[in-house]
Amino acid sequence: MKQDMISYRKMYRDGFSGKWYKRFYDDCYYIIEAVDMDEATGETDQGKYMFIVQTVCLDCASPGHLESALSYTGFDGNPNITDLIKVESLGSAGYCDVETSVLTNSFDRTLRKLKEQY
Repeated sequence: MKQDMISYRKMYRDGFSGKWYKRFYDDCYYIIEAVDMDEATGETDQGKYMFIVQTVCLDCASPGHLESALSYTGFDGNPNITDLIKVESLGSAGYCDVETSVLTNSFDRTLRKLKEQY
């Protein structure tokens, strides 16, 4: 059992939207995605930000799912596919488990809390 005790690393951030990842067990990763609801939908009645926590396990993904995910994200045919690209592609294409989703008005506090919890 190999376990990384690293903190979350940023995939990207643009204002109040972004993705962070952390490897937590062998080839399994947590992804925290933040969505600025005003930018995404224009609706903020339930909260300004939505956070989604996903689990992606590379060794659980079938070759067909990985191929489909890479095609979905435009990485199919790329000879330099890293594990991080696989994680991002599988998560974006929905080949993941959703741990939780949260609507909130507090971006920094919620992100910090989710990073501590997962």
